[in-house]
Amino acid sequence: RQRSRRAAGGEAGVEALVRWEHPELGLLAPDRFVGVAEEMGIIGEIGEWVLAEACRQLARWRQAGFAVPRMAVNLSMQQLERDELVACVRGLLETWALTPDLLELEVTESMIMRQTGRVLPVLDGLRSLGVYLAVDDFGTGYSSLSRLRHLPVHRLKVDYSFVRDIGLNTTANALIQSLVSLGDAMNLSVIAEGIENEDQLKLLRLVQCEYVQ
Repeated sequence: RQRSRRAAGGEAGVEALVRWEHPELGLLAPDRFVGVAEEMGIIGEIGEWVLAEACRQLARWRQAGFAVPRMAVNLSMQQLERDELVACVRGLLETWALTPDLLELEVTESMIMRQTGRVLPVLDGLRSLGVYLAVDDFGTGYSSLSRLRHLPVHRLKVDYSFVRDIGLNTTANALIQSLVSLGDAMNLSVIAEGIENEDQLKLLRLVQCEYVQ
């Protein structure tokens, strides 16, 4: 898992990230197996398991006195294409006695832009439940701004590829500034992913990026 927090300080939530403990290759990151899982048609089942485990863990933390503000979980296209996703999320929230605002569901920008018409009704249903919705890997999917502004999302997550070069050249700084400004203009909060040092954090504060991860 990874933590997100306000740029000015204070934890804002955690993100559930799946890993595969391979018996021979050790701990594998998603880029080593998600593509294969998609080709095999089982990424939906993996995504459902991750979502269920994340809700269970969040409930256990809260029962133990750890008031985690919010848990973010990634959704796959196979999950979004299933009519029962909204009912599934509702059921998990009821099972673990979680309020909807404790859960944030992330969909990659490229996924939304590729299948806007198919995923929009599902996103509308999820937002109606009261869960938070975020566009992940923002800046990498060549968004149509006319479509983006109609999506029922709360947050943009700026991809780490834009963050890693800030402070190194003026182009990177300008790109981050423009993405943060875009989110602000659309009344969406912005998270910058992949913060690794204090210099990056200081520069993100200067451009008024509200959240970092």
